[in-house]
Amino acid sequence: VSFSHLILEVNLDTEDVRTVADIDSTGLESIRGLLFDPDNNRLLVGDPVNDAVFALDLDTQAIDLISQEGVAGAGPVLGTVISLTGSPTASEVYVAGQASGTVTRVNLETGDRETLATSCNLGDSSTFDGLDQVLLNEAASEILIRGDRIYSLDLNTGECVTVPNYAFVLQIQNASANQLLAVSFGTLMQINRETGEIVIVSK
Repeated sequence: VSFSHLILEVNLDTEDVRTVADIDSTGLESIRGLLFDPDNNRLLVGDPVNDAVFALDLDTQAIDLISQEGVAGAGPVLGTVISLTGSPTASEVYVAGQASGTVTRVNLETGDRETLATSCNLGDSSTFDGLDQVLLNEAASEILIRGDRIYSLDLNTGECVTVPNYAFVLQIQNASANQLLAVSFGTLMQINRETGEIVIVSK
C-alpha cells in the first residue's frame, strides 16, 4: 500500500502493518503509483516530484533510478507521475502523467520513454483531461485509461473506445470481462462496461 510518503505492507491474515520504506530514508520525494515486480523481488515506484520511476529492492531496501528525463533513459518527460501499470513479467510499464495528460511506455531495462499513441476520441484536447490512472488488463490485452472519462485501448489493434460511466470514481480495478470495480468516497461499486449501469456493493 502506498501513500504520498510511505510504502506499507499489510498482512491479510493477521492485519499486521509493516513500514517498507518512507521518503525520509530514500531518495524519493513523493510516492504515487506502485507495482510489484516478483521476478526481481522489487517494487516499481512512481515519484511525481522527481517525475521519475524508481525500483525499490525488497531485500536490501536499495533504491535505483529506472527512468527520468535528462538523467536515465531517452524520450519525453513523464509529466508528473500519477499512476503506473504493467504485467509482472513484462520488461515495460505504462505511466500516466497527470500534468502532461499523456500515457508513456517505459522500458525497464533502458529507462527509455515513448508516448503511447492512441486513437481515443479526446474532443478538442490532444491529451487526456484529468488523467489519474492507467490499468493493464493483460487477459484482454488492453489498457484502461481513466481521466474525465474512462477509455479502453486495445494494445493489439489500437482501437480505443469510451467506457460508459455515470459516477465519479477515485480508482478502478478489473472485475470480469464486462464489469469494473470502482471506489468513490466511502463507496465500493460495480460498473457495467457496456451500459455504465452501477451497482453499489458496499457503502
